Amino acid sequence: MARSIYLSCRSMAMAISLLLYERDALRQRMACVDAHTMIEENLMAQLHDIDCALHEFEHAYEAKRRLEPHTTSYADYVALIERFIDDENDEVGAPY
Repeated sequence: MARSIYLSCRSMAMAISLLLYERDALRQRMACVDAHTMIEENLMAQLHDIDCALHEFEHAYEAKRRLEPHTTSYADYVALIERFIDDENDEVGAPY
């Protein structure tokens, strides 16, 4: 049981980190796009989809947290993932 919970948490962390990477990349691309273009609308739609997926992960995480009250909050969990992403970006010299 503990191993399956660990694996599901690890999978969730990987998925969330991929979504956060994609969200940051989209935000950077949007900063370079002129307002009210088709490209901007497409990027906004993609960003909305990512935000919806992150929201679904939040619900799943909170459901898991109800079963395991000692688990850290979702906000702290995401902050930890974001710190990991920042550390990884610093190591490879990524632009974001």
